Amino acid sequence: KIITKMMKEDADVGICRYDQRNENSDVLKVEKPFGFKNLSQDDVIKYYLLDKFICAVWTSVYKLSIAKSVSFETEIKIGEDRLYQLQILLKAKKTSFINEILYHYIINSLSSTHLRASPKNVVGHIDIPNYLHDSEKNILITKFEKEFDFFKLWSICLAVNMVSQWYKCNKKEKKYIKNFFRTLLNRDIIDNIIKNKFIAKQIKLEFFVLKLFGTNFHLFVFPFYKGLRRVLRFFSKEKF
Repeated sequence: KIITKMMKEDADVGICRYDQRNENSDVLKVEKPFGFKNLSQDDVIKYYLLDKFICAVWTSVYKLSIAKSVSFETEIKIGEDRLYQLQILLKAKKTSFINEILYHYIINSLSSTHLRASPKNVVGHIDIPNYLHDSEKNILITKFEKEFDFFKLWSICLAVNMVSQWYKCNKKEKKYIKNFFRTLLNRDIIDNIIKNKFIAKQIKLEFFVLKLFGTNFHLFVFPFYKGLRRVLRFFSKEKF
């Protein structure tokens, strides 16, 4: 279906929706329908940078010429697919969207993603802009400055979220995790996250509390945030 639509629309990339399942194939999450049609490629890039849809390599099909023009960055252990997808979209002239669930994401505790997941590796999300080519950076800064600023801040939010989740269950990494907060999250970065108009209110609140009460309090109340997010996600259209 994806390839058929790509051929019909002469697209370089095709993207479908997905659901998330456990190892027993029970459905845990279903991606919402795409709320847009016939986007220009510039708008596709904007929506991707703003995290408006899941644009993963496993929900995408690429023309061979486009896929071969970009390589996976092996130095990034977690988040390398976000970099690859961004570089692909910057090269593509047209992206097709298929508003159907055509991919089932199975959560597997023995997958390579889970096995290499660690507080040290998730910093890869933050490093993504450093691996972009100068020409790609110029396009993003020139045409998508606000969206690219959000993308960089959102990458920090993703890393903070993942690192915070590990704090309770990974005692060996506690020292590294606290150092992560001390070295990465200065007040300027936190203020930029709080002030950014594209960041969801719940995330802004979490970083405001982090700024006010510090790392230890943030890590202590983080399990409460996860529950609050689920409730707010249920009643809100905002993406967390």
